[in-house]
Amino acid sequence: MSANTAMKDSFYKKRILLLFGSPHHVGSTFRLVMQFLDQFEDHTYLLEQYNLFEMDLLPCTDCGNCQHGLCCLNHIDYYEEIIEAIQRADLIVLASPVYCGGFPAPVKAMMDRAQQFYVNKFAGRARTFPQRKKGILLMTGGNCGEKLQEYLSIPTKMFFDCINTEYCGKAIIGNLDNKLSFEADFSHIFDKISDI
Repeated sequence: MSANTAMKDSFYKKRILLLFGSPHHVGSTFRLVMQFLDQFEDHTYLLEQYNLFEMDLLPCTDCGNCQHGLCCLNHIDYYEEIIEAIQRADLIVLASPVYCGGFPAPVKAMMDRAQQFYVNKFAGRARTFPQRKKGILLMTGGNCGEKLQEYLSIPTKMFFDCINTEYCGKAIIGNLDNKLSFEADFSHIFDKISDI
């Protein structure tokens, strides 16, 4: 699934970018995303979504080119599309399953490539994302205890910092090996994103 943009931008109050990091189109992570989006009134947001498993993103190799500008890989794969989508977004939703206590490889590749913006910021160049945004983390997994949830928040916060985004919370649903359904509580998130 590549970018899906609906109707005229001016019709919507919020621009939501979904960075979807599951290989399953209709699984636990998808259900969690839908529960989150159901909290919004109909027609109050424009949703742009990217399925990271379908984008063949190249990983960061620490080549050093971002010391002199943006990553040279941006023009080889689809990362430039993600950059442009981030620039348009008001709210960024990073949605992913938990793999071996961390993020799946396509999600991690996307997060690592954001280092280019961190390097550019401290090199004194014009910021790629001058407008401050808000971001949240949605994750699902078989075993996601409190310590793992805090651990997963660390790379998320660092990724969001690279793209000038305020981390506004998480909804991580664990123990999915032992239950068929779940209902997530997003109240703590909506308290922080109500002004977008």
